[in-house]
Amino acid sequence: MLQQAKQPAFWNKVRTAKDYQMFRDDLLAMYKKTHKNTTPAVSYQKYTRYYRDGNRLEFEKAYFSKRIRMNILALLALIYPQESVYMDELKEVIWAVCDEYTWALPAHVPYDMWDHSIQIDLFSSETGFALSEIRELLGNRFDPLIYRRIGYEVERRIIEPFLTRTFFWEQVENNWCAVCTCGVAAAFFYIRPDLAKTQIPRFNNNLPSFFHSFQADGVCREGVAYWNYGFGFFVSYASMLKEFTNGEIDLFANDKVKRIAAFQHKAYLRADITASFADGNVRGRHIIGITHFLKHLYPDDIQVLPTKFRDNQPLDISDVAFRARWTFELRSILWYDPVLSTEKTEIAAEYYLSDSAWYIKKNPDYSFAAKAGNNDEPHNHNDVGSFIFATDQGQLLCDLGCGEYTRDYFQPDTRYRILCNRSGGHSVPLIDGQEQKPGVEFNGTMSLQNGSLLLEIGSAYGIDELLSLQRQFSFQDDGITLWDKFSFRNAPLSVIERFITQVCPEEEGGGLRIGQAFLSCNDGWMPTVTPAVWANHAGQNETVYLIDFLAKKPADEFRLSIQLQP
Repeated sequence: MLQQAKQPAFWNKVRTAKDYQMFRDDLLAMYKKTHKNTTPAVSYQKYTRYYRDGNRLEFEKAYFSKRIRMNILALLALIYPQESVYMDELKEVIWAVCDEYTWALPAHVPYDMWDHSIQIDLFSSETGFALSEIRELLGNRFDPLIYRRIGYEVERRIIEPFLTRTFFWEQVENNWCAVCTCGVAAAFFYIRPDLAKTQIPRFNNNLPSFFHSFQADGVCREGVAYWNYGFGFFVSYASMLKEFTNGEIDLFANDKVKRIAAFQHKAYLRADITASFADGNVRGRHIIGITHFLKHLYPDDIQVLPTKFRDNQPLDISDVAFRARWTFELRSILWYDPVLSTEKTEIAAEYYLSDSAWYIKKNPDYSFAAKAGNNDEPHNHNDVGSFIFATDQGQLLCDLGCGEYTRDYFQPDTRYRILCNRSGGHSVPLIDGQEQKPGVEFNGTMSLQNGSLLLEIGSAYGIDELLSLQRQFSFQDDGITLWDKFSFRNAPLSVIERFITQVCPEEEGGGLRIGQAFLSCNDGWMPTVTPAVWANHAGQNETVYLIDFLAKKPADEFRLSIQLQP
């Protein structure tokens, strides 16, 4: 397995070739930021804080920073085998990881579980994967004690629990199924290859649940960040399985896998701005190696994204998606193709993804995305009818995407009190003061007719007096027009047309300016702007502006022009 990564000639090329300079610069810069740090202790107080007050970040920053450091050191040890400092520091980090009480996160372990160390969650499986593969690649450079200890800990925490228990994630329809299956499988492939063949049917039996989380059109309704995560781990697993079985099992020879693979480039609206529905991110960093690997697999279906490499931002929890995931770090180097970095990316495209009720339109000057769907989707937000309007300045009318993960974030009775999850935190109306409700029965429909996008979203509110709420978008070269039409059973109900932005709106000429965009509406509506604060995924407070248009008297329609101006 990983034959190319075991060849000194490959790492010599990474060490010396200009094509790999960006990887070297990135890793060395990250090393300088982290090498003076002592390996962070995961204390009792940090570990148990989640059980006390629901906070995850304090523990996770220490947990993930250790893995980030391990990954950086392992890659530098492969690239610079003559520099003993990287290997020496790597041994210390690995020893500290092996010392941890558990590799799982407290949020994923029942407090009263007798032995937390044998819980297999997303991150214990990732840790087992990383340690197993690092041992495989650097095995002859580890002293026997560390080499044996890695094997012992992976067997104790991953392999033996998997052989004796069944885990909920084996049949769950989201990213967990792919990530955990991949991590566990890697542990078997590298640590117990003698048992791996007997477990392959069980591994593969998990995958239909993962594929069921995608509609036939390949959209990842959890958000493009979770496409990176879940599908990225699936690609890692499928490639290892194909190699382990000498090509006998090829999971890539599947039309739905190909459609899922083609989702990524559709969801990048322009540059690094993504369609951040559900728990997505407004800006995303694609995994270069995964993208290039898929391009070679499906050359006619995949468009390569810009080669702009990761920014060296200060480490925080938002960087975990790349830096703490060994498989993405290694395979970004291993599968990188310099030739593909010169490919041009699309500047104009239209995608009507009817199975998931997503629509994406990219123009030279702006990009647009909208969704219907229902309010019980993976990593759900109550966002039927929500849309995004983006230019090179960023998302001007935005979808906030993923908030800070806390205990309340995943509890059904508290999730929709959080702004980014409520419909009140999305660009959709409030009817009679009410927001949309959670549940599969609260849904919408979408169709494309004569170049206009039509949505029916009234059912998302569960209000008997609301018969219909039709939302229509029409498109011009310099902007869009939104037209909402309301139909009520008896007397009209009050309507607030809400729009979300993180750019402070300015009053101008009877309308509102948001960056390059000028917003104006039909007569009879009065705009107000209210700043609010929300906690992003990194736990940082940010300001968001709620633009509310209120009807001066009962109305049955609302029109909004969003036009680009210098």
